[in-house]
Amino acid sequence: MKSQLLLAIFVALMFGSPVRASQPEIAIIIDDLGTNWPKAEKVLELPKEVTASILPFTPHAKKIAKRAAEQGRSIMLHVPMEAHERNELLGPGALRSSMAGWQLLTQLRKDIVSLPNVVGVNNHMGSRLTQETGNMRWVMALLKWQGLYFIDSRTTVETVAQQVAGSMGVATSGRDIFLDHHISEKAIDKQFERLLAFARKNGSAIAIGHPHSETIRVLKKRLPQLAAEGIKLVTPATIIKDRELQQIKGEQNRRLSSADAASGINQLKEILSKIF
Repeated sequence: MKSQLLLAIFVALMFGSPVRASQPEIAIIIDDLGTNWPKAEKVLELPKEVTASILPFTPHAKKIAKRAAEQGRSIMLHVPMEAHERNELLGPGALRSSMAGWQLLTQLRKDIVSLPNVVGVNNHMGSRLTQETGNMRWVMALLKWQGLYFIDSRTTVETVAQQVAGSMGVATSGRDIFLDHHISEKAIDKQFERLLAFARKNGSAIAIGHPHSETIRVLKKRLPQLAAEGIKLVTPATIIKDRELQQIKGEQNRRLSSADAASGINQLKEILSKIF
């Protein structure tokens, strides 16, 4: 019985729990901004921790970015990337599978420069391009050079974008919850509950939504309640950093050798034998 207790104490001390924030955190990104100013204004009325992800070369892109920067709000570039279908919806500034590496770099650089104060990037559509490791390497090389983080919107289960970003040293994470795949307040509220549950279980969660009236109404109702629910609203950059720390802690734990563990148990036995 005593040996089992010693082992339990040792495992708790040595391996512990993953590094997490003191309370669960969520980040919310609103995509597809730039084509409709009244909808963007509604998004900019939300707490400043809600991130604005703006499509390049759209009519109101610069105006939205300027207003968001004045608020201290994080601004992301919502880069159009080729999908398997409906590519007529990509819009200007798109990255396509047929582009050579230098063309991808040139277009992405133009997209980034078109918006002031960009701190990160996520993909608009992209179910095809985000599956292509070679093209993702070109994209992530530029983001690394520019010092921008990348959030994989995960528009396909076959995406390699986040994996490639991480392998190239780009600060990265991925979308956990889509808020408004089904556009009704009831469905969005249910997704918001899933977002909170995911954050409570894993320590953090990243959601992506769109500037639909239904989405804005749900967020205006639910976001002021977060503090009472023990949830903190943060930026994507904060969650990326916290997840990196959690990963480092996990890797350190896995590197602990069986010899070190045995030695630690023996030392712990010596210390606790004086107590029991």
